[in-house]
Amino acid sequence: LANSRPYEGFVLSLLVSVALLVLLLGRNGPAWNIILRRVALPVGLALLLAAAAMGFYNFRVTGHPLRMPAMVNAETYGMAPPFLWQKARPEPAYRHAALRDYYTEVGMAEYLALRSPDGLLFNEWEKIKELATEYFASWGLAVPLIMLPWVLRRDRWMRFALLVFGFFLAALLVETWHQPHYAAPITALVFAVSLESMRRLYEWQWRDLPLGRWIAHVSVLLSLVTGVIASARIAGEDVPWVQFGFRRAQMISELKQLGAKNLIVVRYGSQHNVHMEWVYNEADIDSAAVVWAREMDREQNRKLLDYFHDRKVWLLEADADGWPTPVPYRVETGPPFG
Repeated sequence: LANSRPYEGFVLSLLVSVALLVLLLGRNGPAWNIILRRVALPVGLALLLAAAAMGFYNFRVTGHPLRMPAMVNAETYGMAPPFLWQKARPEPAYRHAALRDYYTEVGMAEYLALRSPDGLLFNEWEKIKELATEYFASWGLAVPLIMLPWVLRRDRWMRFALLVFGFFLAALLVETWHQPHYAAPITALVFAVSLESMRRLYEWQWRDLPLGRWIAHVSVLLSLVTGVIASARIAGEDVPWVQFGFRRAQMISELKQLGAKNLIVVRYGSQHNVHMEWVYNEADIDSAAVVWAREMDREQNRKLLDYFHDRKVWLLEADADGWPTPVPYRVETGPPFG
């Protein structure tokens, strides 16, 4: 969680850690020797190994074990802050118009929309609707929630689960941007609440008829059907972003087999999808077998080629029809302006 969703992972882990401490240190908790031997020692060792690996990775990429790559990215390019109460940063120097357009227009648009009370309320409501749609698009998970009032009345653990969910949702709402996958750390808890509600539904009877059992069976069937339909729809569509990562990895593998170092100059079109980014590199760029770079104006392109003079240079037109294929690059074929 610290590597994928640092903020959301921290919020959820903090809530769960507090609950575990209360359980362990409470009146009915285990003895201290058991806590140390069976909890503190194994958990501490696991966290120590994870922290050491993450610290080493951060050090090799950013130069500091506590400085994450995402922090460097935000400080280098970002203008809009990650949280609503923070102020926007001055515009940094961008070397590419596409980067400037994204961070000054797309990135700032959401932040500026939240600066007014009306915009804030509208966007927060949109966040909640988007999360609900993402997690309960399958009626199989949503239908059992009709039993939630009974579940909360009888099950103390479920009351705690809903409390954690509420705090987590509040933590999401203070972020400037939002995508459904930001809530990924809470997914298991959503399933737990839905399945416990389904269990209570299964036990419900109406006039001695096992009506709840039938509804529970239908809920499971709905979950299966909607899952199959969603999978079939994705498999049947030509969705570029689904295949994009595999195609890029395959291209790197093929170039490595040539035995020489390579530089791929990527030329983007005016309507490029910013989520299909070809240009990102290994931490040690100079030693990488394949280096990716955005195409610039001719003068900057010449500096780029001079620096990587020992590499075979390719041109990749990222937005050409079909899947792009690298072809030999010449600086003279580049555009007069970036």
